[in-house]
Amino acid sequence: MEVWHILVIAALAGAVEAVDTPARQAIYPHLIDRRVMMSAVALNSSIWSGMRIVAPAMAGLIIAATNVEASFFVAGAGFFIMGAVMYGIRVPHIEPGATGNPARNLLEGLDYIRTNFLFIFLIGMTFFNSLFGMAYVSLMPVIAKDVLDQGPRELGILLSASGVGSLLVTVLFGFAGNQRFKGLLIIGGAVLFGITLVAFGVTSELIGSYGLAIALLFIMG
Repeated sequence: MEVWHILVIAALAGAVEAVDTPARQAIYPHLIDRRVMMSAVALNSSIWSGMRIVAPAMAGLIIAATNVEASFFVAGAGFFIMGAVMYGIRVPHIEPGATGNPARNLLEGLDYIRTNFLFIFLIGMTFFNSLFGMAYVSLMPVIAKDVLDQGPRELGILLSASGVGSLLVTVLFGFAGNQRFKGLLIIGGAVLFGITLVAFGVTSELIGSYGLAIALLFIMG
């Protein structure tokens, strides 16, 4: 395995995800009543939050008992199962919102975003949060081993702590239903995530406390 192998595989995986994610997200509004949209989004997010608890812990145990390769095989099998389930879903017929040349439709969409500050703000904030903020997930193996001096089992617990925090809040919003001040929730959540992420990086380097790292990852989630 060379570095360029990983880069090519990552590029291919990103290209597939760029098609997969919008397609799946577009299905959800057609399966629910729009009046319960916020609860539906929260409950859908709770699935991923739950997996962020279970999956890292499972991966840590699998790696500790066997090897890293085995955890990738298990993860790959999960995607095949998800694909089979998605194939069986029957979505009501959806009338296309746009007709004509796809390239022209895309340009019209980009032009609409350019002239609508709300979309520019949301997309920009999501971009920076995902590119810079969520990069900590990819760096966690290095942080756990070289900074906190922990093994794969402890790495699984660290990542699970973030999932626990995320799951608790998403379930809370799922039961709370439609809420006012959604914009403030988005901005406040992004700001607090950034502050906690900085605190996690600084305290891990200067203090090196495994327990404090778990607490901060829980708040970040």
